[in-house]
Amino acid sequence: MNIVVESANGFTVVRPDTTWERYNRDFYVPDFVSELYWTPVVFATVIRPGKFIKQGFAHRYLSPAAYGVIFYPAEGKLDNPDFFAQACCINHSSFLPSPFPDDSWSTPNDAFTLAIDGAESFATSLDPTPFLHGALEHASQRVLLRNGDLLALELQPRQLLTPGSEPVRFVGRYANASAPIIDFQVIKA
Repeated sequence: MNIVVESANGFTVVRPDTTWERYNRDFYVPDFVSELYWTPVVFATVIRPGKFIKQGFAHRYLSPAAYGVIFYPAEGKLDNPDFFAQACCINHSSFLPSPFPDDSWSTPNDAFTLAIDGAESFATSLDPTPFLHGALEHASQRVLLRNGDLLALELQPRQLLTPGSEPVRFVGRYANASAPIIDFQVIKA
């Protein structure tokens, strides 16, 4: 199982399954990390293998969409390809909640908000499905997608997060849901 990420600037990156954090456990930043970047994503599970999938057929290949957060913990600036490659494989840095939401969790028009330490950092009420279908078409031109892979689409450019001595709390929820689907802390040792 891989996590295939379409970046905000249109590149395809494959992260290993060891980066998947599905249970909202806290993220402990490794000591060697000098810069920590984050971005919200919309993601779905690939339910049928495929290559060169056209956008019009994407609904046959993906489960319902959900939201998550991906981190890029780097030893230096991400514009260095070596630091970027290493940042893509740090364990438990892809917060993609499981069990996966089904259609009863939200409707496509249900607003999603992500707050960092109580301040809203990202919000959307757009239906992410067309964008995710476009990402599937683009990614499947480069990567063979298999059953169980996750396809994630970055929803904004990566942002620098500077955790201090206090943990930084991420909370993400649908507007009409009683419980958050994302709820964890980033802790710098």
